[in-house]
Amino acid sequence: MRRIRTAIVALLAIGALVLAGCATTEAVQGTITVTGSGTVEVKPDMASFRVTAKETRDTTKEAQNATNEKVAQVLALLRAQGVAEDDITTQSLNLYTEYTWENNKQQKVGESCSQTLSVKLRDLSQLGSVLDQLGGIDSLSLDSIQFDKADKSAELAEARRKAALDAQQKAGVYAETYHMILGSPLSVTEGTTATQPVYRNAKLALAVASEAMTATEAPSGVLSLNAVVTVVFGAGN
Repeated sequence: MRRIRTAIVALLAIGALVLAGCATTEAVQGTITVTGSGTVEVKPDMASFRVTAKETRDTTKEAQNATNEKVAQVLALLRAQGVAEDDITTQSLNLYTEYTWENNKQQKVGESCSQTLSVKLRDLSQLGSVLDQLGGIDSLSLDSIQFDKADKSAELAEARRKAALDAQQKAGVYAETYHMILGSPLSVTEGTTATQPVYRNAKLALAVASEAMTATEAPSGVLSLNAVVTVVFGAGN
């Protein structure tokens, strides 16, 4: 009987020590949650734009034929510059009746056809020449050019590293301020990773190209690649 009592007392003592240890751990164990960000600037190596041909005639068929002829000119120009077929896409093709308002009355102008091509130019050295030649085709509409880089994987990895280091530095500041011991990351969550594209006014470039003898210039600038990460660090007193 004495041995049984001794064993029970020992078990109770061990249980008390375990509970005390857990309570102590809970008392000193905490977390620090921070968000870090990193930015890397990249030189673009490609450009994309949309070019629209539109014609208005007495009949739909006439308008469509006239638009087709203009689109054929654009396609021939792009292919001559080495633009791949996969980089030329028909984005829209519209047939509609065009009206105008005169003396508060709707007047029919004619039947219209418009076709928009989406183009990727992977050799930026050709951009000025392409714009000059497009400027030689009457009545084209060209949307603003967007510059980008085909492969941004290395730069995005660097932006993520910068974001991670930024989070580590912030957590260190908070731990020092509140007299805590910074532990290892408990979780890492990537936020939005985005590219801030560079745009140029291509409509202005076409106007200059069609009226002047000097070559069109379209500086590409730089891209900003942004990475955001949220990290939860363990921390103790």
